Amino acid sequence: MWNNTTTGITLSFTLLSGNPVNYPIKCSIIDLPHGITCTNNSVEFKLSHQVQFQISVNADTGYYTANIKVSTPVETRFYPIKIYVRPPLPLPEPIDCITCLLRNWTCLGSCGGADSCHPVIDTIPGMDHWISIHNINCLGDSVAVTAYVACPDGDITIPIQTSNGYTIYGGRKDFPCGDWVAYTIPVTIIHNGDTAACLFFIKAYR
Repeated sequence: MWNNTTTGITLSFTLLSGNPVNYPIKCSIIDLPHGITCTNNSVEFKLSHQVQFQISVNADTGYYTANIKVSTPVETRFYPIKIYVRPPLPLPEPIDCITCLLRNWTCLGSCGGADSCHPVIDTIPGMDHWISIHNINCLGDSVAVTAYVACPDGDITIPIQTSNGYTIYGGRKDFPCGDWVAYTIPVTIIHNGDTAACLFFIKAYR
């Protein structure tokens, strides 16, 4: 069993012969060591029957012993069991939904920008999940915005902000960050009193 987990154990009891009265049977797991607990630890039934116990483990790695106690009105038996506690399950690797954005891009300009350009997308030191985008929509290297990237969903949010006379905001849900080579991010750009709904379209180049 993995440490810091709960595991189900199923015991099957079948009447093979004898016991014509089919006495009620009590079953429990006893003598559990510290850090190992069992829910629903005492069950009464008649044959044939299946019993399920939930074993929760919060103990050091190693082997432990316990007993399954089975009793009827005429007899009680003990069945020793061994429990091996494994180290805790390793934590999953954090999902990185930013790395795919850190590459060389070509942008097809729109909304008043140049026909094409090479925007620069980079991380922001000390600000997890935040990126900077320079030359967004080919508006020039002096136009830069910051954007928040939510992992693992990959949602990108560009909060409303003004850079070199351009007010920009936008984003998209479920940004398909992965091995893709092209993305579109809807943005709104306000400049000199004009408002335009644009698509920030970028594609990877070598």
